[in-house]
Amino acid sequence: MSQGIFVLLLISGGAVFSTWRAVRVATRPDLFEPYARQESLGIFGPRFSRGMVRGSAPMAVASWALVAFMCTAVATSGRAEASAGSLLAAAASLAILVAGALVAVSVAAFNRPKWCVPRYLRDEPGAWSRQVKQHGIAGS
Repeated sequence: MSQGIFVLLLISGGAVFSTWRAVRVATRPDLFEPYARQESLGIFGPRFSRGMVRGSAPMAVASWALVAFMCTAVATSGRAEASAGSLLAAAASLAILVAGALVAVSVAAFNRPKWCVPRYLRDEPGAWSRQVKQHGIAGS
C-alpha cells in the first residue's frame, strides 16, 4: 500500500507539471519555442516533438486520468474483490487516459482537433500533414 501511495504521489506531481505546462503554453506564446526545443522525442523527430508541446492540454487531461486510475488502484489494493463502482471508475479513467493520449498524438501529427490547440498555433501544420503535403500523397 505504501509503495502505491508513493507511485501515486509521483504521478500526481507529473500531472501537476503537465497542467502547469499546458497553461503556460496556452497563455504565453513566447514560451512555446523554448519548450518545443526542450521536448526530446528523438525517434519521432523535431516536428513531432513540437506537436507534442502543442498537444500539452490533452496530455494534461491524460495525466489526471492516470492519477484517477492510480487512486482507484491504491484504494482497492489488498481487497479480495473490487466493487462495481471502483471498477467503473477505473474503466472510465482508463478510457479518458487513452483518449487524451490519442488526441495529443493527433495534435502532434495533424494539428487536429483545433479546439484543443492554443489559438496562436492553430495554423501550424502537423508533423505528418506537412509530410503528406510535401510528398503529394492524396487524401489530405
